[in-house]
Amino acid sequence: MKHRIIFILSIILLATTWVMAQAPTMTFDGTKLRVMVPEGYLELKRDAIGNDAISNCFTWTEDGSCLFMAQPDPYVFEPQGLQKDAQLGIEGLFNGEPVNIAVEMVEPSSGGKGAATDPEPGSDKKIDMSLLLIIGIAGLLLVLLAVFLALKKKKKKVHDTSKETNDPNIISVITDESVKYENGLQHVKERINEYMTFDMDMVFADTAVNKVYMNTGLIKKLYDFFNGSLEADGRTNETGCFILGCWDYEEGRNHRYDISLEEMVEPGDDADFGEYSLNFGKKISVNMASVIDNLQQKSKRDYVLTCWMHSHPGLGLFLSNQDLVVQQQLTYSDHRNRLIAIVIDTNTPDYKLGFFTAKADGKMNNKEEVKRWFSFEEIYRESRELNRNQQANSAMEDSVNNHPESFSIALNDNSISHIGFAPHAINQIDHALYTGVKGVVGYFYGEKENRYLQVGCCLPYENDEKLGCLIFADGLNESQLTHYAKDIVGCRFLINSTSDDKLVVWTKNDQDGYTPVGETTLSQMKEWIRRKRV
Repeated sequence: MKHRIIFILSIILLATTWVMAQAPTMTFDGTKLRVMVPEGYLELKRDAIGNDAISNCFTWTEDGSCLFMAQPDPYVFEPQGLQKDAQLGIEGLFNGEPVNIAVEMVEPSSGGKGAATDPEPGSDKKIDMSLLLIIGIAGLLLVLLAVFLALKKKKKKVHDTSKETNDPNIISVITDESVKYENGLQHVKERINEYMTFDMDMVFADTAVNKVYMNTGLIKKLYDFFNGSLEADGRTNETGCFILGCWDYEEGRNHRYDISLEEMVEPGDDADFGEYSLNFGKKISVNMASVIDNLQQKSKRDYVLTCWMHSHPGLGLFLSNQDLVVQQQLTYSDHRNRLIAIVIDTNTPDYKLGFFTAKADGKMNNKEEVKRWFSFEEIYRESRELNRNQQANSAMEDSVNNHPESFSIALNDNSISHIGFAPHAINQIDHALYTGVKGVVGYFYGEKENRYLQVGCCLPYENDEKLGCLIFADGLNESQLTHYAKDIVGCRFLINSTSDDKLVVWTKNDQDGYTPVGETTLSQMKEWIRRKRV
């Protein structure tokens, strides 16, 4: 960190030295006034010069200005009546910027009028204070650079020493300052139920992008974003956004990409969208860089711009010449075929939407090549159902995790996902089945949490709070089980125990009968009780 600060200070001092070396100067030796303009131009105003002697030696235009253009030799004048010991400063404009030039007093020089010459041999040579300051700064700069290089060399030496150490007990101090981010879409495949998958082979005959995975949360944000664009009065302007995601690429798959669409970046307040025009401005790129950095820091994955999306209100779905220019501008120098475009017609009832990908040769597919269009309204509805199911599954998982002291049976049922049995309830089931009496031998009581039923006890009597019942009988089919349960009202499930130790869970179906949805054995239940105590 220290050597970075030193390096930055060195750059600042270098810039300061350069600016001072290029600034205009004025010197007076008692006879000659020399004006030096090494680069650019210097403009003086007559009314800004307080000394008449200096003012009268310049040539002024009708508007009272005097312009000095850059040249290697100084401009030389002989002001009449100017005192050598005067403290003089002249205000002007240097390259259009205000500047105040101090007239520096120096020893006389030899040479003709209009030229600056070296001092006479044997005369005292006085160093210009500006030059002295420049030399001092340059020297300090060299010292700082030397320290910077020394620190860098020392750091490299420590790294090299670490590399040569073979002792496994010594921790390596080699650090890679460039963070490596994970490529690929493994995180998407692990949570695939949170994404809608679009196969571009179903849309184009020739496409460099194969699968597009769109996050359901992103779909909701995009839906709200384009809905908001319709709230203004008058005709609808185009609008758009950038979409970030991850990507996967394998040469073995015919050099094709899979991409994910996960995060939206909205345009800044400098965006300019018209009825037939689209200008994202500059702030959206700054915002995108910040969002990418945050995503990469949190996930350690290689998030990039994978898509840009914009509307064609009432214009239809295609890529205009301007759209193709935007596509070209947003494309990365490497992996050029990775970026896709999405166009939505917000003036259609179903929010008609189209994907546009690059072909294998890099040229963009356009409306002529599209085999299938989509409805964003339908995509939104499907993503909403996926999201609701995901929330329900998450709640179910939380319920299971909240009951680690229960034996859980997973069910293939839409209304009940799991039944959990407390150890006390399992012992009561064993006791109820001990006598071998056929028929209903117990009733289950507990509580319901989302789609999770937690059984706390199994009792030989029933009341209105029962969740289910336990029936002991061999070889029961659906009709026989219904016969046993016909007098039982309010049971959410039945468990049929057989003489071979099996426990089968039945739940009611739409035909007012029962369907088997899960099973276990009493031995597994009792073994779980004993094993969990180890």
